[in-house]
Amino acid sequence: MEPISALLVLAGSHGAMALVKSLSGADELGQLSGELVRALAASESRIDERLDRIESGLDELLEQSYSVAIHRGVRYLLDATGSTGDPRRQDLDRARDAFVEATAAARSPLQQAVAERYLLLVLLGLGRHDAVPASLVRVEEYATANAFDALRTSEHNHDATTALLRRGDGRPGWLGDGRPTWLGGSGGEDRLRQARTEVKRAALDSIDMSARLLAEMALVRPTLNLPAVSAPPVEPIVDDSIMTVRVKQTRHGVETVSQGEGHLVPYWTFEAAHGRPLRLGSLTVTVSSEPAPPGSVPHRRSDRFINMAHQDERVRGHLRVEARAPLPVAVAVASYPEAGATDFLNRSALDPGGTVAHAPLQWSDEAVSWVRITPQYVNRTLIEVVCRL
Repeated sequence: MEPISALLVLAGSHGAMALVKSLSGADELGQLSGELVRALAASESRIDERLDRIESGLDELLEQSYSVAIHRGVRYLLDATGSTGDPRRQDLDRARDAFVEATAAARSPLQQAVAERYLLLVLLGLGRHDAVPASLVRVEEYATANAFDALRTSEHNHDATTALLRRGDGRPGWLGDGRPTWLGGSGGEDRLRQARTEVKRAALDSIDMSARLLAEMALVRPTLNLPAVSAPPVEPIVDDSIMTVRVKQTRHGVETVSQGEGHLVPYWTFEAAHGRPLRLGSLTVTVSSEPAPPGSVPHRRSDRFINMAHQDERVRGHLRVEARAPLPVAVAVASYPEAGATDFLNRSALDPGGTVAHAPLQWSDEAVSWVRITPQYVNRTLIEVVCRL
């Protein structure tokens, strides 16, 4: 069973409310507590090792203190789920202390999301409904941040790739083009591609973990009387293409150099409409029939599509993307005139530290527009929103 999947499997079989009650010790179905223990053991007991493989592939450090705290907390959580009375509460208290320690030791959005998710489960078990909503919101924020961060790393992969090669060889020195000297020779290019492939796989695994975390939070929300949100697909992403992007600052502005294979299919696709915003993790995407606020959309244009907001009656309204918490990377918000288009009508950016971005919408004859939300200077699309007027 994939890590961070036990709750999704059980909720599909018994319902989210029954699952939450089982976590809190009120097992109305009788057998669910035992099933929960078995599912959690299969899904979570080696989570620290899975995290280590992902973070190592992305050149992130998994602190020993974090790994030890996660492992200890999961052990106490499993013990508590299978017991009752005072022993159960004592195990939950120990698990809570361990996961609080893990949150303090976390070094990346994925580590933060996983530690906070476990803390949320313990809070549900302890009946701390006053603290559960804030913990759930933090899981969503960390998981959303991780998805964007991992996708960016999958293409801006120079540092992670170099770190993998260095760990595999250890010989110092550099070629004139910035590559390590150990890439020289007949097998150098093969080793470089293999390292980039490992980075890509780790990034996709990390994005998949974010998807499962966000899906869990989406199923738990209604049981806590919190507003419903959309969940990303939890099936593993299949994408064997490799792309490497370099960003250079020149006298004429920013220049990007891309090498490798393109991949036009968005990883996550959703719909939004006027009056029906998309809520996903820490993002809210709102379709408006009104023009974008003055000054909110920068004057940028592609080679083939110019901003015709005041010339073409199909260009009206805008999309508003709001992040509940700042994301760790700059995010591009681009509108497209048709499905699969490669040239955008206009683009805005959600800069690191920013929380709101706008993009004008151009409607097709069917009153449909397409918007892609993905890390800036990245070729692949994390989120595509089909917008309906």
